Amino acid sequence: MWKSCTTIDTRRLNFAEVRKRGKCSIFSGQHNKLLCNAIPVADAKRSQPFSIRLGESADLLVSDEARRSGRSRNAVVEELAEEAAKTRLFPGLGFRGTPRRAWVIGTGLDVWELLELLRSHGGDETALRANHSLVGDRHLRLARAYATRFPDEIERFTEIARRPVDETLALYPFLQRQQPTL
Repeated sequence: MWKSCTTIDTRRLNFAEVRKRGKCSIFSGQHNKLLCNAIPVADAKRSQPFSIRLGESADLLVSDEARRSGRSRNAVVEELAEEAAKTRLFPGLGFRGTPRRAWVIGTGLDVWELLELLRSHGGDETALRANHSLVGDRHLRLARAYATRFPDEIERFTEIARRPVDETLALYPFLQRQQPTL
């Protein structure tokens, strides 16, 4: 899919392919931007571009995170905005890790982990709460509501967790199987 645009982060592009599709010129600068008429974009829908001016404190925080993570300032601001909107929709959730994932504050569990735990108890919330004292009814309602709103996100992490052990060991050869103790 191709979309008309004015700038894009050069680290994500195949320059030869872009040059075939439209006029492009690179200008130097700390953000390595590509100025072009047509660029490849992922299937994810993007909104119309707009600009913002960050206050000094926010600009410092965003710039530091961009430097630390090796991502563009745009990517950092987009991630922060999405997480802020989600935490306003679902108070009691936070985001952590790489890749970023939602977790239920007070339980120590990611949303997908809490739902898998519930599934492992056959959907019996009373049994789950009896076996896991940090999990309350509010935590379960919050996790289910988030999963209903963002099912693809939850499914992505669940699929990774359900990966067969042999496949995981092939992907991560430094892991070792733990031998059962007698």
